[in-house]
Amino acid sequence: MMDPAIAIFATTTVTYLLAIFAVKTLRSWISSKHLSKLQGCKAPKLEQSWDFIGLHKVILASRAVLSGKILQYLDRLWDVYGDTYSSRLLFNDVIFTRDFDNIKQIFVSQWGDYYAGKRLGAEMFRYFAPEAIAAADGQDWKTLRDMWRVDLMNRNSLFNASSQERHFQQLLAHIPAGKDVDIQPLFAKLMTDLVGDIMLGESFDCLSAHQPLAKKRFAESLEVVSDAMCRAGVLGPADNLFSKKQQIHATDYLHQYVEKVAKRKLEASFYEESHLSRTKQPQCLLDSLIERTSDLRELRETPLLLMSGANHSVGALLSTTIWILAKNPKLFSDLRATILSKLGRSPPTAQDLVSITEVSNVLYEVLRLYPPLPVNARIAKNTTWLNAGGGPTGAEPMIVKEGQTVVISLWAAQRSTKYFGCDAHLFNPDRWNHLKLDTASYLAFLMGPRQCFGQQFAMQQSLYIIIRLLQTFTSLQSKGMDAYEPKVRISLIQADGVRVSFSR
Repeated sequence: MMDPAIAIFATTTVTYLLAIFAVKTLRSWISSKHLSKLQGCKAPKLEQSWDFIGLHKVILASRAVLSGKILQYLDRLWDVYGDTYSSRLLFNDVIFTRDFDNIKQIFVSQWGDYYAGKRLGAEMFRYFAPEAIAAADGQDWKTLRDMWRVDLMNRNSLFNASSQERHFQQLLAHIPAGKDVDIQPLFAKLMTDLVGDIMLGESFDCLSAHQPLAKKRFAESLEVVSDAMCRAGVLGPADNLFSKKQQIHATDYLHQYVEKVAKRKLEASFYEESHLSRTKQPQCLLDSLIERTSDLRELRETPLLLMSGANHSVGALLSTTIWILAKNPKLFSDLRATILSKLGRSPPTAQDLVSITEVSNVLYEVLRLYPPLPVNARIAKNTTWLNAGGGPTGAEPMIVKEGQTVVISLWAAQRSTKYFGCDAHLFNPDRWNHLKLDTASYLAFLMGPRQCFGQQFAMQQSLYIIIRLLQTFTSLQSKGMDAYEPKVRISLIQADGVRVSFSR
């Protein structure tokens, strides 16, 4: 028999918690009703309204995520429910939108109404980098943003021509002229090596035939963690249904590896300071970080966060660009002629990369049609509204309740005929002769206060590699599928790889 004192305590506690929940629910309901009346909001279309719990939706979404076919899954739903609709996942109503007016409202005009890191980032980064900028909001985010601007945007070490060329030559060793090659995994390895050099000051030798075991395990662990973060980002709390054992082991190894490098660099820095001989400029991002902090957590999380996104996203951009060029021999030939006339066969400098707009336009168009990060999300800090999505036609405003998740499809939004014309689904780099990067509905690097800091980095790395390939090879042929079959991991990739043949 339960002790009376324990029974009273338990009853009081449960009653108190229920009262808090009831008051919070009532306040939310009153706030929603008031705002709904003020803005003229209507209820959005609800996917599978018969699924009260949302369990069936979780099963379908999980299958789509695990198979990498979340974009195809969402594309089918847009056709049925319109540009903005609501869906229930385990009692949680989640909003899905590809409407640019809504997206601009979320990212720009009412960005303060949403969490981008806290809660949402907590699911993705709680093991990997829980204190990093991607998991932060409010004043914490502003502080980290200001530091990142110094570390990323004002450091020449993010583009090192000699390092870039060295890694390019290692890539060439894996591209035999006249033979079929799947370029997609090679670009992934190339970028892992490059990002290792830029962030930590050492390559992971993924393109080397003699890769050390520790570096091989690092690269493999990064893949495990990246896949797990992608799953958590799409499924949210429902991701807790999956085992975290492999993810935690992989994360622990990544942390230990980077901490070991950081400690070694800290010791060297302390030695130089004690002997008044610190004159060497930072050679990598970690060197720059050590100039302002000795906090091992920050020295570990900042490079890892950048590495997890940069190697996959830039690798995906490079792979898709080569796939496009292989399908368009004339475009390849024209770009090659332009580059040879301007640069000859000399490796491009940082200034050269900016001047060859023809290649930049190709990359912008690839980013528009095939964004490496095709889906984003936000969580409402407070009850707010969207301009569209409500009512039978989806043309009226709708309420977004406090704590509600909004999933945003950049993939679908950037194919809008409203903003990119009737040929929006076609690859046309010439459109960038008159469009600007801040044009409506161009979201490859997001927009608003939380716009991606990595834009310059991604473009520099991609431009260099594509230009060098165009200088080196006379032609390029596609040896794989003609249709683009997207597969979403931490970045967008081709499901069946990118098989091509280069000729000298």
